Amino acid sequence: MNEYGVETSSATATALRSGMQEQLAVWRSTVQAHGNRLGWKIGFNDRASQQRMGIAAPVLGYLRRDRLLTSGGVFRMPANAVIKAEVEVAIHMGRAVAAGVSVVEAESAIAAYAPAVEVVDVTQPLDGIEALLRGNLYQAAVLIGPERHAIPSAPRQTIQARLHVDGKPVRESEPLRLPERFGELVQLAAETLSRHGEQLAAGDWMICGAIIEPLVVSPGNRIEVEMSPFERMTLGFTGP
Repeated sequence: MNEYGVETSSATATALRSGMQEQLAVWRSTVQAHGNRLGWKIGFNDRASQQRMGIAAPVLGYLRRDRLLTSGGVFRMPANAVIKAEVEVAIHMGRAVAAGVSVVEAESAIAAYAPAVEVVDVTQPLDGIEALLRGNLYQAAVLIGPERHAIPSAPRQTIQARLHVDGKPVRESEPLRLPERFGELVQLAAETLSRHGEQLAAGDWMICGAIIEPLVVSPGNRIEVEMSPFERMTLGFTGP
């Protein structure tokens, strides 16, 4: 078993453990120590991407408060950067969650839900799961929209999203990219952090993985996200 409680090879388990240890060492010194904690991100949330990476469950990265965007704002792209936008659901933890809780207990700790857009910088490809974890899964910034304090309990049937670029619809959500229950991802995050001496804390945000195929964006693009049952969000992209 690996640290997520599922079968994996010993080499992959070692890479997961080592990558997460290195990631959290950076997080402690550059984020937590400076009051920049925002929360966590789920990576490789769908089975196809897990198979490509040779892993058996999603993985975890971190979010920084100083990289939090607002709807209607702009993300400034570095020169020659390859930037992707990922439409996701964010959850806001109302209380801390320890390892070993049930899905029902984990889900009851969620205080609110919100639409989100993660900005990832894939300019420098990272080879293998250990390098990806060490590099914090390409995380560059995140937009979190207005909260709702409850959503229907079957997200695959009730959450739908559409991504517009420069006023034109380009992609829609894929139900199998959503979890059957968000409590499953809370469980996974709590277990992962616990194994490395950390905790999923009250006030943490967590974005739950792309529910639409990630989209490469360019300077001058403006995206709009429609996601039921949430409010619309927009985000622009500009050059350096």
